Amino acid sequence: MPCADDACKSQPTTTWKLVAEERTMNDPGQLLTYECVHCGKTKQWYWVLAWPDSPIFKMQPAGIGGGSARGPLVGYSGFTVVKVGQHPSWSIEPPKEVKRALDAENLALYKNGLVCMSQAYGIGALGYFRRVVENAVNDLLNLVEEAARTDSDAGALAAV
Repeated sequence: MPCADDACKSQPTTTWKLVAEERTMNDPGQLLTYECVHCGKTKQWYWVLAWPDSPIFKMQPAGIGGGSARGPLVGYSGFTVVKVGQHPSWSIEPPKEVKRALDAENLALYKNGLVCMSQAYGIGALGYFRRVVENAVNDLLNLVEEAARTDSDAGALAAV
């Protein structure tokens, strides 16, 4: 997400750094706080749940500890982390440059693609974004065709 602070508007991208991890007794999960590296003012919060995958036990040598095949827990094979929420929430408002470049129909398609991305339907977003690109290509082909007709260019007309 881009930083909303005016000082960062000229930055091509936003870099966020983790500045705090909070865990409370009454709430499940953990609250992660990120701060914009450029301005140091804007913050974003993510609530995540994490749980360990398969436990790894250290094997005991034969004869120690009554012959048990399993020893003490030494770690886990990995962790599963799920993002539960965030603040500020995901926005479907496109960047100003994109908004200016698209007509109403393509802007609606673009916003639908952003909605799909915000809900983790990445492949669903692809269809909407593809339509925007197809519409742009069709408009460009229409311009080329019009220019070819104006110039009486039979080769370009045949190619279009």
